[in-house]
Amino acid sequence: MVGGVLVLLGAAVLATGLFLTVSRGVATDAVVLLRGAGRPVGVGVPVGEERMVFVPRGEPVPDCAVTTADGTDLALEPTTTSTTVTTMGRTWVGVATFTSPSAEVRIGCASPVDALRVGSPLGAGFAVGLVATVLGSLLLGGSGLAVLVTTLVLWLSRPPRSDRAPAAAPGPPSSPPPAW
Repeated sequence: MVGGVLVLLGAAVLATGLFLTVSRGVATDAVVLLRGAGRPVGVGVPVGEERMVFVPRGEPVPDCAVTTADGTDLALEPTTTSTTVTTMGRTWVGVATFTSPSAEVRIGCASPVDALRVGSPLGAGFAVGLVATVLGSLLLGGSGLAVLVTTLVLWLSRPPRSDRAPAAAPGPPSSPPPAW
């Protein structure tokens, strides 16, 4: 019983963890179709979270600027690692990151680019979440499997219990309490 519960719990942790890890940040990703050089486009982003700007694979890195809705320029930091994401059959390469203090930013590029993707950087947090999910589910599922195998081996290797004395017959029915 315990082994089966642990195996099921391991499977549930794996499914839930993978869903949460992979969907974290992806729900707020946006593909931005630019209207031309120097014409900024508004994009909704989570407040205070790091976002990455991606360009289609093979495109040159554009010269872009990101501003808040009130016109404050945000610093675009070039990426230090290679991040590639494929969504809906299109491969994107990360070129810069920013953190916005507001829920909407405007992105404009001086050099010609047709589309940008703004999304989660999928950095160390993604990798840690994925590793923790897999290891946690393996630990729970493996423990459950070990309990099931141990129980099965013990059940198969023990002799039948026929050498025990039969259970004693029940005693006489109890008498009603005295009526004083």
